[in-house]
Amino acid sequence: MTAPHRLAALWIVAIAGGATWMDSIHTGWVPGYLIAIAALSLQWWLYAGIPREEAHWLRWWIPGSLSMLLALLAPPALSDDVFRYLWEGHVQNQGYSPFGHAPESLFPSLAHPAEPYLNHPHLPAIYPPLAQALFRLADGLGHHVFTWKLILMTSLMLTRWFLPVRTFMLLMFHPLVLVEGIWNAHLDLAGLVLVWALFRTAGRSKSNGGPGLLGAALFSLKIVPAVFLPMSVANRSFGRQCHSAAVCGLAVVASYLPFLMDGAGLFQSLSTFSSQWYFNNPNFYALAHLGSPESARVVLTLTLGAGLIWLYLHRGVGIRDRCRSAWLLVLLCSPTVYPWYLLWLLPLTRPRHWYLVAIAYAAASLSYWILIDYHRSGSWQIHPAWLIGEWLVLYGCFWRLWPASLRSLDDLVRFRPIPR
Repeated sequence: MTAPHRLAALWIVAIAGGATWMDSIHTGWVPGYLIAIAALSLQWWLYAGIPREEAHWLRWWIPGSLSMLLALLAPPALSDDVFRYLWEGHVQNQGYSPFGHAPESLFPSLAHPAEPYLNHPHLPAIYPPLAQALFRLADGLGHHVFTWKLILMTSLMLTRWFLPVRTFMLLMFHPLVLVEGIWNAHLDLAGLVLVWALFRTAGRSKSNGGPGLLGAALFSLKIVPAVFLPMSVANRSFGRQCHSAAVCGLAVVASYLPFLMDGAGLFQSLSTFSSQWYFNNPNFYALAHLGSPESARVVLTLTLGAGLIWLYLHRGVGIRDRCRSAWLLVLLCSPTVYPWYLLWLLPLTRPRHWYLVAIAYAAASLSYWILIDYHRSGSWQIHPAWLIGEWLVLYGCFWRLWPASLRSLDDLVRFRPIPR
């Protein structure tokens, strides 16, 4: 495709997709959202064909920037998590602990525009301390979704420090970033820059405290991505691994000190989420059908633990491949798999394979079809046909993303001694 034709196609897709997107936001028509996601995926595919030497040309940035502007200005429609972020920031700025007070207990004394949209108002905060600090900053800048989006946009811009111009362009205009990161304003987007920073520090032979601090930041932002720390330092000496673990542990404890008076409330919602919630994972549904939800959680937890230990001990795997495999195991073994969990795959995957992440996200977005039944009947159950169609594509993408060095039977038992 010639440059003028590619540019014209970018404009056509950006305008048509944007019009469908805005109409869906106005009408709440869920299929329109899926069409818009497909248009953004096509737009990204067009960007992926731009030569490296032309990536800095302004003409290429304008169509995608219009999509980014729409994502910034449009109110979230596929998730209500952002309202929880704003509420918890407001609670802190009013002198309350979000871990010690469920939202409904504060409704009589606090007023906030996000109040009518809060999910699970009977539960206190689930998000850890670094996330709470960002929520508090967003509330301090203003009681509006836009201020939170500006914080996310800032974190996205910081990734330029680690990426060349063309890769940064592909990240900025990736459908996952536009829809889940900026439009739906999910916290996960803020963690991408931390993962790239972790890879850089873990790759430096003289860096000891850096990986531990970044692992603590990941834990204090979203907890589960802290699994990247042991995977990124697995090839180091045992002493240096212990040093990173100690730094991480001390930093995590320090981050929780301001909330220490909340005691067990610090992890009440996390315990509820881990033991009761499930959504959009056929592996869990199949095991629960054979036994019970409780037994399914036990089996998946043991499988995940064994898989992570195997990855940690396996030899001949690079940092990025090891971390990506770990996250794929998390997705396969988690009872709850939301589309925005795929955001973490972007720093874990080489840019030339980001098309697989885009395909996986297009499939995962089918789970939003549940909103139609929910608005119609109040049922929060995804149709099996949608689930099967979605996960057949996801399984295929996950297999392609799985490192080639871990696919053969001989590689399954290739362990390494821990360096001394």
